[in-house]
Amino acid sequence: MKKTLLTVTAFAAVIGSTFGQAPITNNNMETWGSTIGEPVQPTGYISANIFKNSFVDPNNPTSVSQEVAPNNYQGTYSARLETVVLLTNPDPASIPDTLGALSLGTVTVLPSIVVHNGGAYTHRPQILSYYAKYAPMPGDTGWCWVELTKWNGAGRDIIAAGFDYMTTAVPTYSLRTVTMVYDVAFQNATPDTISVIFSASSTYTPQVGSVMHIDAISVTGWNGVDDHAFVNNVVNAFPNPASTEMTFEVTAATAKTIEVYDVAGRQVDEITIENKEAKLAAWKMAGGMYTYAIFDENRNVMNRGKFNVVK
Repeated sequence: MKKTLLTVTAFAAVIGSTFGQAPITNNNMETWGSTIGEPVQPTGYISANIFKNSFVDPNNPTSVSQEVAPNNYQGTYSARLETVVLLTNPDPASIPDTLGALSLGTVTVLPSIVVHNGGAYTHRPQILSYYAKYAPMPGDTGWCWVELTKWNGAGRDIIAAGFDYMTTAVPTYSLRTVTMVYDVAFQNATPDTISVIFSASSTYTPQVGSVMHIDAISVTGWNGVDDHAFVNNVVNAFPNPASTEMTFEVTAATAKTIEVYDVAGRQVDEITIENKEAKLAAWKMAGGMYTYAIFDENRNVMNRGKFNVVK
């Protein structure tokens, strides 16, 4: 009997429980490649394509493929996801036969084939956005699941999660957003891994032939942490605005690094704190407003703030 149940947990099992340490890459789906002889898929992502090779079954169907003009969103390629049925399933106990998903992750082949789910990520974004169009078979639902986690020594704490879904056809590329919901129990924690899964089909009743196109993935915003935790690490950042160099003086000996972000939430610099002081080369930066976050050695946020660079 074919298995058709595809839950978020089940798909995570499909692509492995070992979390990869690669950064988020290839958000515009422009780079494609093959690791173990499977049909090409977006570099930094994994799909059911990994089951179409000489190790499993070269006759298994292709689930993810390159979409080019006029059906791509921008650049040269977009990712096209189609729900398929595996002819040969290497692990029917944990891998659903019917699936059409694309997940952030990587595959390594030495010393053995291992699939790594997710990628290294140390920010607290408010939103993950992407452009998608969707052609479902009757009764199907496409979705995107995002999860931020942190290793606690024995397992993974879920810092935040978000979900987006489409129940009807989306005939042209449209902006989709996933709003991250943070667990108040981890309001001062910094994640170490992000997992992102796109699926062309429903969790419970996937329909063969549903198609989703994906492109232009981005994360924006910053989810603040508890300001009461900052009283033990006062920061003096000067001059503000800065034009050539900016100095950060901290009171906590445990403060180790400072990350700087532009208004879009993208990290633009990281500097090390030595003897409770750090210097930022403002002369290298474009004029405008920036934010910063100060971390201890365990990647806990100790303070945050904003400043301006003038030219």
